[in-house]
Amino acid sequence: VASLYEWGRIGDDGPFYMVSERVEGASLLDVLDECAELPAPQVVEVARAAVDALAEAYGRGLFYAGLNPGQVVLTEGGAVKLIRVGYGWILEESEPLISRRVSPYRAPETDGGAEGKRASDVYALAAMIRGMLPREAASQRLLGLLDTAMDPMQSNRPTSPRLVLEELEGGLVDGFPQREKAEAGDFPGAGGLSFLKDRAAARPAVLAGRGKRSRILRNLFLVVLGGMALWLGTAA
Repeated sequence: VASLYEWGRIGDDGPFYMVSERVEGASLLDVLDECAELPAPQVVEVARAAVDALAEAYGRGLFYAGLNPGQVVLTEGGAVKLIRVGYGWILEESEPLISRRVSPYRAPETDGGAEGKRASDVYALAAMIRGMLPREAASQRLLGLLDTAMDPMQSNRPTSPRLVLEELEGGLVDGFPQREKAEAGDFPGAGGLSFLKDRAAARPAVLAGRGKRSRILRNLFLVVLGGMALWLGTAA
């Protein structure tokens, strides 16, 4: 969690201010806008970081963190950092543009800026996982739990975010990292923005393949054209 160093108010009636740790990286909101979904290992990474942050908050008596992808930053160094934990919902409710982007991750009981509870964080975590995880990577049991965690009725949801994380770690279908590999970090592409780098590295190979095909077609065209020219010359 990004540290909050100081906060206060300017004057008696002035605005509030906050001095927090500067975090460089890409917002998960922006990454999802670009990629639509993430590889399963990165989903596990983000969910684990979010649950650890929630556990820290709960241990300090804070029972609603307003979790959403706008609070998650993926750094170039491979870390997952959470910003605005515990007060993000206040700021985002006051910014209409941000509010519209994060509203799908808000539990119904928090509409209008109302403060939620643990079950509200469970709803937000499940909504994030559903938005990040390729559907074919999830088992039916995991999908069922995510549906329950996003039940409009707060009383029907589990109250433990860690329960959702554990089901995610153990509920990936064959062909995707299972819980043992996720815990050991033994899977390809793990680490912050590494999957974006992998995608960029693969792009030149694709372009090279296209260039090779285009050269072959061009050579065939020249051969045919030369043959036609020779035939026309002979006929003349």
